Amino acid sequence: IAVCSQHRRTAPGPIERLCVIGCAAVGCSALIAVTIFSPIAHGTDETPLASASWDFACVALRYFYLPVLFLGVILMIQNRVITDLKSAIARDELTGALSRRALLDLGQRTLAVGFARQRPVTFLLLDLDYFKQINDRYGHAVGDTALGHFAGTVAACLGGRGTLGRIGGEEFGIV
Repeated sequence: IAVCSQHRRTAPGPIERLCVIGCAAVGCSALIAVTIFSPIAHGTDETPLASASWDFACVALRYFYLPVLFLGVILMIQNRVITDLKSAIARDELTGALSRRALLDLGQRTLAVGFARQRPVTFLLLDLDYFKQINDRYGHAVGDTALGHFAGTVAACLGGRGTLGRIGGEEFGIV
């Protein structure tokens, strides 16, 4: 529950934290009870009622707590992988700028907000002249370095007033 709610919000609320802490405490105490206080470990004779309660505790852990625990771990791993994939898709690996798709999505959202609030929105297209000559003369490694330097310089100049994205090749856009 906490993993799913955290995926929708930036921080889990106090109720989710309390649920997670409570479930973890109950599960850990039950696991400790099963491992430390087991009748086999103490070698004592038990009454049928104690044996039945012990069997019920083991069955509850085996069929309810452990599957829920594994499901929680799987959901946490899935959430981490999805977050990493979204981050990888949204950023251009070479320049660190937004990818084309992320820039277009941001532009559409910004345009919709601008229309709704009746505020101006600007899109600036940047095309690096003579970039093909840099690649041809000095090689693609130098061209990649030049693109990265250009993107870093433009992003630093923006200072939070806009967002830089790479449209393709040597073309960039600023929203």
